[in-house]
Amino acid sequence: MKKVLIIAYYFPPLGMGGVQRVVKWTKYLPQYGWQPHILTVKPIRYYAYDETLLKEAAGSPIYRTGSFDPTRILAKLKKPDFTEKKRAVSQGSFWASGIRQFFIPDSKIGWYPFAWRKLVQLIRQVQPDAILSTSPPLTAHLLGMKAKVRFNLPWLADFRDYWLGGEFVYTPTGIHRFLHRKLAVRALQTADAVVSVSDPIQQSLLKIKASAAQKYFVIPNGFDPDDFEKVQPKNNSEKLFLYMGSLGGANDPGPFFRALGQLGQRNPAVLKNWKILFIGQPLAPQNLPAHVAEQVEFVPYVTHPAAIGYLKAAAALLF
Repeated sequence: MKKVLIIAYYFPPLGMGGVQRVVKWTKYLPQYGWQPHILTVKPIRYYAYDETLLKEAAGSPIYRTGSFDPTRILAKLKKPDFTEKKRAVSQGSFWASGIRQFFIPDSKIGWYPFAWRKLVQLIRQVQPDAILSTSPPLTAHLLGMKAKVRFNLPWLADFRDYWLGGEFVYTPTGIHRFLHRKLAVRALQTADAVVSVSDPIQQSLLKIKASAAQKYFVIPNGFDPDDFEKVQPKNNSEKLFLYMGSLGGANDPGPFFRALGQLGQRNPAVLKNWKILFIGQPLAPQNLPAHVAEQVEFVPYVTHPAAIGYLKAAAALLF
């Protein structure tokens, strides 16, 4: 069986959506003749954990390193809650902006020296047939690119989000944009294959480096049928409308709340048997109309099996 060394900063026990893609690689790649070896970070201070995902990745060797993460140090000093943390990412607070402007391509660049030392060791010991790096963070691609150049291994760069123009890529000045573009062009030129989770992300990468377009591929996020077979739906006597994920930025629930409020004013009886559940957001937004508050509930991050249970119980899903 061939071996692929996967560079992934976000990996269980950390949770959130970006972790799922790599976890499913560990499950399904062996069926196609590839044994994953995972290079990741030691468990860090984070606002979402899911220990259940570690069981699924148990069949793959996992190698963890230390890191110097300035945002993690700031979190220890500031002790923000989930909402504050998301607001700092999406809108930018004074402290977060002040720190991020010194780290290119992202605040996880402090992982680079730790991960590179381990990566060199693993390449010599494991002797992988290919390198796969996945972002965010973009720092993972710097590691993959350097491994490609130094060891001449096939390198696949996987993008779960944008490089330039993305919500989580901080480019406050022309110098930042210049350096990011220079890094992006070099990485896209060096990679043997470039994979994106969506067509818009792929098109944004092609605008950065349009040559060798035949090496660009779109592999969307999917679902695992096994996850749904193992879990029973949550018991719920009301008609459940479900939103799962983070709020803020482009995911603004304001228009939905206003429409819900108007519906409640015109026909209050319609909402009596409704329950609108937002999972992943523990605190109610300020723009929630008071007269529909009884029908709306906000739940913090839940484990993947619990999330599947809510999905199976829902009458409708909100996007």
